[in-house]
Amino acid sequence: MVLCERVGDSSILLLPLTLTLLYFGGLILSVVNTINFRRRRTLYPGALINAHLSFCIIGSIAFFCVSAVMWLWSSKYASTHAEHIWRLCIGLWFMFFCRDMPLLIIETQAFLRVGWRQGSFMDASFILQIIFFVSSALASWTTISWYIAGFLERQFGSAMPVDQEGKPYKVPMPRHIRMQSAAAPEHPPALRIQDMRYIIAHSPRHGSSAPNSSWSDSPTRFGAANFSAQPSHVAAVHQGRAFIRGVEDEKQGIAINNLRALPSEDDAGPHPTVI
Repeated sequence: MVLCERVGDSSILLLPLTLTLLYFGGLILSVVNTINFRRRRTLYPGALINAHLSFCIIGSIAFFCVSAVMWLWSSKYASTHAEHIWRLCIGLWFMFFCRDMPLLIIETQAFLRVGWRQGSFMDASFILQIIFFVSSALASWTTISWYIAGFLERQFGSAMPVDQEGKPYKVPMPRHIRMQSAAAPEHPPALRIQDMRYIIAHSPRHGSSAPNSSWSDSPTRFGAANFSAQPSHVAAVHQGRAFIRGVEDEKQGIAINNLRALPSEDDAGPHPTVI
């Protein structure tokens, strides 16, 4: 339990530990079966015995150097479920191609040559080898097909790319954009249109006396319904003169050249205040 607490959830550790123990026992049975082959040189040819011994050695190297390492790496250091499954599959594929499939072919040849011998250790080893092969073949075929299908979909498919967990693949964004996206509200409130206050200036102190390009030649009236608050003045332009209607509905006309646009003090946006 101490190891389980250090590694993480005990269920994550269960499958790699089970595979390690099963294949370690299978390797011991294969070595013992090779010894039985060598004791019966009269029944089996030397090439068959040497091939069985060779793949016992290759399977042992694949187990101790690759599969057991990948399974331990999967159980102890995998940070995501996708990494956990991927490393388990790599270890299983090595054992299938380096041990299970070759040894089954060799022991099938030996069984066809001699036949069924009741009570023989070699017959029991042959049955166990069939069980190892069928289970690892199904798991290897399923996982290899899954990863190949995902690769083909990412390369040639038209659907959204997915990661190894089957979730939509997220394109990485720069750090400052992620921070801005996280800080911004999902539904920002509507911006309040600031009142545009109009004040008559008889003699402009700064700026050019050229007509302001933002004015229109047609009469325009700013209705109060278009703003969140009642504007203090309403302006219109007609025939080169600006007409300002005050709160007392008294019209005053001045030349456009006497009006200028200054930045508003209470509006951070691009809306000007005309003075």
